[in-house]
Amino acid sequence: MAVNKRRFIKDKVSYSCSMPGVWKAVAHSEGCVVVYHAPKACAHITEEMERNQYFRMLARREYTNPPYTAPLITSNIAKKESIFGGSQLLKKCLDYVVATYKPRYIVVTDSCVAGVIGDDSAAVCQEAEQEYGIPVLHVDCHGFLDGEYYGGFISAAKLLIDRFMAKKEFPNVTSDQPYKVTLIGEKDGPGSMAIQQFCALIEDFGLEIYKAFPGYCSIEDMQKIGESDFTVILGGTQKAYAYLREIADYMNEKLGISHFASDYPIGWEGTRRWLDDFSVFLQNFKSDAKNHKIEIEAIKANVWRRFEEGFEPFKKTLQEASIVLSLGYINPNYDLSWVLEWIHLGNLSLAKVVILDNVPETQQAMYRTMVQRFYPETTIVLETADTVLPKDALIITTQELAEPFLRQLILPCLPPIGMAGLVQMYRKLFMLARRRGERGIVLYGW
Repeated sequence: MAVNKRRFIKDKVSYSCSMPGVWKAVAHSEGCVVVYHAPKACAHITEEMERNQYFRMLARREYTNPPYTAPLITSNIAKKESIFGGSQLLKKCLDYVVATYKPRYIVVTDSCVAGVIGDDSAAVCQEAEQEYGIPVLHVDCHGFLDGEYYGGFISAAKLLIDRFMAKKEFPNVTSDQPYKVTLIGEKDGPGSMAIQQFCALIEDFGLEIYKAFPGYCSIEDMQKIGESDFTVILGGTQKAYAYLREIADYMNEKLGISHFASDYPIGWEGTRRWLDDFSVFLQNFKSDAKNHKIEIEAIKANVWRRFEEGFEPFKKTLQEASIVLSLGYINPNYDLSWVLEWIHLGNLSLAKVVILDNVPETQQAMYRTMVQRFYPETTIVLETADTVLPKDALIITTQELAEPFLRQLILPCLPPIGMAGLVQMYRKLFMLARRRGERGIVLYGW
């Protein structure tokens, strides 16, 4: 077969450990120390997760050194404790943490082992809190037993809301004071393009962004979150969004802070829809307290201007290039229409679309409809044994193709956020176009 690809066979329901989610929820909360009541090897999961994110952010040139990273300590449960219990070992671990790190507060969570043997970690934490005079919070999760990554994340966030936040009575405010917005989630931290894009869109409305909860909030920050006017959810996958929505709902229940929930601003159509929805939300929100006059068309024009300025350095090179789109099987819930809109917005030449032979007929029909909407004149072909992709073309593909001479851009697993995300994709396609000769290369869109 001429087009040889590395296949994605099928998606499986994945289960993960809750402990890294607990750590992530307070990873950059100043003065916090996280304790896993677990074998030492369990910390390796979190360490690997953070290392992968570090290199990913470094490759994107989005990494910023956080002002604080919470130490991660394990109680080192072993065979002996799995038989006789490890409560005393956890207490010794907490003694060590207090003596060594002088933390402002401690977050403790349990592993599968602690859950199986039935250690009463909550009681140990209560006794330690009375002894040390600092908050010692126990997150009731047990590794793989009763949750997953986001289960730990959301449980820790709810516990922080209960312990450190209080409902505020809002004083009378004048109309010229901006709304204070708290972000729910982090999207790879404050230096990430996703966060910066969200902040830019929110600030276009003249709003003040307070903090991203929970990962980057100190105790003082959390105590002031009750003063926020509303929150904005920064979800990613459908699963992540649902969990973060649960945090926002819980904050609304406990503190009376409403939240803005909408689909991601993906592409120009998605961004305009997000801006319209956010505008309606603001106009309906506390209209008796602040009379916001929103020039939504001016805001959209400003977003489009930033997009054009960002695209300009790559425009000439990309508009002269020949582009081939290679579409393989993907999760049916994943919408690739943003890819066609992205190519079309740049007025790029889409020479051909190749549908790979691992795509079922129903998805083939979906691809054809999607392509014809933006590029009705472009040829769409099914992969056969005679299919050969041109060496001089830029190949945008859903999965890596094995031919060594191709210049390939692998589409990201999640769509880029907003117009800035599209500009970032143009930059990567530009890097692909600058690859000279017959040397192939694979660039990843995430």
